[in-house]
Amino acid sequence: MLKSYLKNIFKIANQGDAREESYYSTLESLLEETAQSFGKTKNHITTLPKTTEAGKRVEKIKYGKEGERVYINNDQYFEGLEENIWQYRIGGYQVCDKWLKDRKGRVLSLEDIKHYCKTATAIEHTINIQKCIDVIYDEVEKELIGF
Repeated sequence: MLKSYLKNIFKIANQGDAREESYYSTLESLLEETAQSFGKTKNHITTLPKTTEAGKRVEKIKYGKEGERVYINNDQYFEGLEENIWQYRIGGYQVCDKWLKDRKGRVLSLEDIKHYCKTATAIEHTINIQKCIDVIYDEVEKELIGF
């Protein structure tokens, strides 16, 4: 698994394409293979928008269920964002949508894109923690109250 990953890395590097985003699909494959080897069937990975002439400019924000894509303009999108993460709200705001709306008209930097992906991952973990709390809450409440 790792040997295949390293071969792909060298292949990309030898093509002269040393941009960070050139390696993402290879890394995504490694992460998926690793997750499967541990028996994890669902591995959430949010990938970055592909570079086009639009320059990663946030113009029109739209969620597409097919492919779990968040479009930032007509050509570019984040892929792999599950609908429950897209819909997640804090204080009445839909977090992933609001973050992008606050940057409408701007070109996203690599740091902006990384931050957005980290935010989506944090929301995913928060949702999972909330599910765990929901499962044990009734038991803990009964123990504390003494019913």
